[in-house]
Amino acid sequence: MNSQNIIIESLVSIIIPTYGRADLLIECIKSVCNQTYKNIEIIIVDDNGVGTDSQIETENIVKSIKDKRIIYYPHKFNKNGAAARNTGASLSKGQYLCFLDDDDFFYKNKIEKQLKAIQKFSFCLCGFNKKEKEKVKSISYSINGNILKDVLLYKKDFCSGSTLMVKANCFWNVNGFDESLKRYQDYNLLTKLASEYNGIVINDILVEITIHARSYKPNNISIIENNTIKYLESIKEIIDTQDPDFQIMIYNENYYILIKKALLYRKIKYFIKYALKYKGKIKLINKIICDIIRKNMNDL
Repeated sequence: MNSQNIIIESLVSIIIPTYGRADLLIECIKSVCNQTYKNIEIIIVDDNGVGTDSQIETENIVKSIKDKRIIYYPHKFNKNGAAARNTGASLSKGQYLCFLDDDDFFYKNKIEKQLKAIQKFSFCLCGFNKKEKEKVKSISYSINGNILKDVLLYKKDFCSGSTLMVKANCFWNVNGFDESLKRYQDYNLLTKLASEYNGIVINDILVEITIHARSYKPNNISIIENNTIKYLESIKEIIDTQDPDFQIMIYNENYYILIKKALLYRKIKYFIKYALKYKGKIKLINKIICDIIRKNMNDL
């Protein structure tokens, strides 16, 4: 069997977790139904909780879309996004898995292009448009092989929740999504995959990511700190395999994120806390100055 036949015959499972955004779900589902690659199953995991108004509304919307490839599964009670994605993966039959947030959507050739690209790799990411109000930012790049260091240092915005395609056996070999995390579940998964397998990032823009009033964006510095620390703890074993200098770079990058948030929210206590943890104070001062200059230039 040649590689072209393998691609044509491969079943791809697209998992859509949904919670409290039934009105946004139609466009999301239709973007999957309209893919140029047809051998797919669409698994919608409703995390609202059976019997709630949101669950009933979501079920009615899903039933209104007449496509035999759709599988609807409601959780008995709300768990979280990571649990919903794992539930979808456990119900899937595809050799490949994709995930799509309920407020995002795929461009029509997303599955087809990624399926061709992934054949010599274990996972594939793609470019995307990030839309917030009337502004659209296109993000794309191209790398392949061992991308772990890029992932650990946030060198690229991978937005891996909706841009990822992964071979199902590889997904389960790294134990899927970490359900203990409230945030960064997608980055935790990507880090685990990149630590075990080679991946590819294609520069085709194949997804639209929507940022809106109902997007989860914590604005409490203590919550952001807690989420960041838990994420770092979840990948500590992977970080510990890196050389000492690179470990410092990883922690510095995360401390700097918290420093910027502390400045944004004018939380001096948190700024001092993570400025003291940051290794290389002169470098830190230079980064802050460069970021301030860059922001002012962008605002012009």
